[in-house]
Amino acid sequence: MTPSEMLELRDLSGHGEEELCLAYESLRSERAQDADGTWIHSRLGAVMGTPLEREKDRREVHSLATKPLGPELQRWYRQAAERPVAWWLDHHLGARHSFHSCMACGVCVSQCPGARFHPGYNPRQVVDVALSRDEARLEELLSTDALWLCGQCGQCAARCPRDNSIMGLVSSLRQIAQLKGWHLRSTRGRQQYFARHLWGANLWNRGVSMHFRNLRPATHGDFGPRWAAWFEHADEQMRRVGASVDHDGDFGGRHPHRDTLAELRACFVVGGSIALWQQLEDHAASDAEAAGMTPDEYLQQVGREG
Repeated sequence: MTPSEMLELRDLSGHGEEELCLAYESLRSERAQDADGTWIHSRLGAVMGTPLEREKDRREVHSLATKPLGPELQRWYRQAAERPVAWWLDHHLGARHSFHSCMACGVCVSQCPGARFHPGYNPRQVVDVALSRDEARLEELLSTDALWLCGQCGQCAARCPRDNSIMGLVSSLRQIAQLKGWHLRSTRGRQQYFARHLWGANLWNRGVSMHFRNLRPATHGDFGPRWAAWFEHADEQMRRVGASVDHDGDFGGRHPHRDTLAELRACFVVGGSIALWQQLEDHAASDAEAAGMTPDEYLQQVGREG
């Protein structure tokens, strides 16, 4: 089967990791001359967000995350999933460095855009639950949409008289919610699986968190009609401002060198992110099976929720 034929398949379960990776790399590196005579990697846009890319990513992450003697942080994250949340708050550096003490002054609430626009989110309540050390209350918080309504803007950290960062605390709690699978109990939590295959795939395969081709008018209607007109000729517009679209370069949609990607991926492995991604995959697979869906059908479903 040719790489082009594999690109059209929606069910790739019968193909091995090496076959998928070779097909993907062949398509990603395919070159052709642009209208102005520039050599570009003509399939970069075509492979983005495809079942081939997602299944290739799943296999690569699984092989790295399941090594018995993987990096220390990776093993630590796997163990943390079985520990109480109070233990996580005591031992996770993100939580320990974000939260010191609270005098319930409410400055974090008064400065928080999330609390202003989302009645279900109150940063002081997040602190109260964290301070309670009550596992039942912690599990309830980690199972709700409220945990995902923080915009991570940092206003709380800038204004808190005790140098707390509720933003950092929320980020830490999000991680343990995903490790335990409790994020699946809320709409915004389930959408983290879609985010993993959007931002995560961009970082893993393109070295950026958001690619200009992701910002489609159908899903970003708030950008307005001018954006829709711009996006219709997005490749041309990006080149007009000097972006290195689909070829080697330093800006905007470039084709990153494989050595650059290897270095970036090593950071995800050593830093433990691979363990978190694998937990997301495992929890999503179980949820998808219970709903009678394939992982890809489940991904599209949670992406449309809310």
